Amino acid sequence: GRKKASYPKRQHDNVTKCPKYDKLHPGTLFLQTAPNLFCSSQALIKYLNLSGGRRQGVKIIHMVRNPYHMAISNYFYHAQIPTPERWIHKAMPCEYRYFPESYIKELAPKSIGNTVESTISKTSKSLDEEESMKSLILPTLTEISPKQFDKAFRMCRALFRNETSFWSTSEISRGNASFYDHLLFLDQYDGIRLSAAQMILSSGLEFFKAPLSIERLRKRKRHAGADILRMGNNIRKLNEVTANTEQFRVLTMDMANWISKPHESSLNVVDFVFGSSATIEEKRNMADSYVELFVNEVADDSSHV
Repeated sequence: GRKKASYPKRQHDNVTKCPKYDKLHPGTLFLQTAPNLFCSSQALIKYLNLSGGRRQGVKIIHMVRNPYHMAISNYFYHAQIPTPERWIHKAMPCEYRYFPESYIKELAPKSIGNTVESTISKTSKSLDEEESMKSLILPTLTEISPKQFDKAFRMCRALFRNETSFWSTSEISRGNASFYDHLLFLDQYDGIRLSAAQMILSSGLEFFKAPLSIERLRKRKRHAGADILRMGNNIRKLNEVTANTEQFRVLTMDMANWISKPHESSLNVVDFVFGSSATIEEKRNMADSYVELFVNEVADDSSHV
């Protein structure tokens, strides 16, 4: 059977820096969306229970996508009228810290009110001292320098709630404009740049009116953000794991091929999952069933880009 993820997407344990995969069972397909694999490869092996016990091994199908396509799709999908997902109205595209001081009740007893903008405008030096997408991902993606990350942050801040010409012709005030407002009113070039920055660095935190306790903030749902760098981090982390144990196998699937070649891709997946335990005819039947389901879903859903 298939079980949904037992751990929220884009979140991690505050100690280990990885999701707690404590509900994996032999023979079960387990779905995890946007996992934060920020722990060491040794810790990830432990949480997947590969270091001992009766587990025969774990197979992971990792769905990846061209980062350029992710950024472009992110912009056009969320800039639709009306936008398909409500969280976009409260998104904080330039906030890459997980626990901003002004949002923690113990550190900020006053109502947040209009302090949000000043909170996310802090210098990168002060942000480095806290848990953030920068501190969690850059140790793994060593090709990206802190200066390059900071450049993306400065670009985001230059576009979000900054002085731009469209505010003079809009009924929306600059200080209250949402991420969605920016996607609608910025010209396409700047809109794509802001959307790309959100996909590079945002921790997925949303605006809210009053500070929360650190525990409530830790459990708060995280929406899309930093998925481009998260994907790169997870690819490298899974590669490290496969290099350290033979019990861990990973099949990396390109979403472009999954969409353009559904039968070939699904056949590769079922062959990877079932191996010699299923006949070629059984695998082809499973692939045929998926293709039929895929074609029907594409025909029924016109909102995704």
